[in-house]
Amino acid sequence: MKHIILYYQTFYTQDNTLISLDPILYDNTPVSHIHVSSIHFGIDNNEEPYIHLNNKSPYHIYFDPVWKTIEKASSKNINIILMIGGAGGGYSSLFSNFDMYYDLLYNFLKNKPFISGIDLDIEEQCDLDNIKKLIRKIINDFGKDYIITTAPLASSLSENIPGMGEFCYKDLLNSPEGSYIKYINCQAYDNYSLSTFDSIIHNGYSPNQIIMGMLSGQQYSSELKKIVNKYKDTFGGVFTWEYYNAIPNPQDWVKDINSIINNK
Repeated sequence: MKHIILYYQTFYTQDNTLISLDPILYDNTPVSHIHVSSIHFGIDNNEEPYIHLNNKSPYHIYFDPVWKTIEKASSKNINIILMIGGAGGGYSSLFSNFDMYYDLLYNFLKNKPFISGIDLDIEEQCDLDNIKKLIRKIINDFGKDYIITTAPLASSLSENIPGMGEFCYKDLLNSPEGSYIKYINCQAYDNYSLSTFDSIIHNGYSPNQIIMGMLSGQQYSSELKKIVNKYKDTFGGVFTWEYYNAIPNPQDWVKDINSIINNK
């Protein structure tokens, strides 16, 4: 099954109107996953550790309408994935006191049982052994079916070179912990093309592992059709960063992607 994935980080318009997921929450929606972004850790002004979704506690009333629309998405059989890290970092804090911060993450995931996985978007220097430790803890606490994903740059997959996390993704994927990674959200922002996908597959990755990721508004149609025509049912799928400004709108973007990758 090819995945159609949306990242969801911008939750409100400038006039504080909720950017609801309702337009894509119809019966038999082709959307497979929503990645809620993004979790960070730190110490507040009272020297207390915190877990934040963007810049607020994920338990804050600000997020009540957000969790409601996300839980509704889960009821439509969309997998809800919690992204950790991204451009704002998060891993240096997490691993500075792993037991303390992991406990905050664990409690939050237990509080939101409709979340079915985590996305390790590592965009800062990170020890690979620490990433493996985090994966082992997640699997131990939430089970082998818990969805674990990661989101490297395309260049980190087409070549066996250190990526933004300064480790080689092939080393992670070939480790025992790497076997739990369900799919890889490839940031193909600089070169969304068949040649990029080919180079990743030629480097030893399976086509069904790789989700080709675009920025909203990025041209994708002709190259995506080439990928689908070549790899057919072995192609992993597509994601976009991010939901609120998918072009021309989220529902039409989903419809167009579905028509290309699933011939619908």
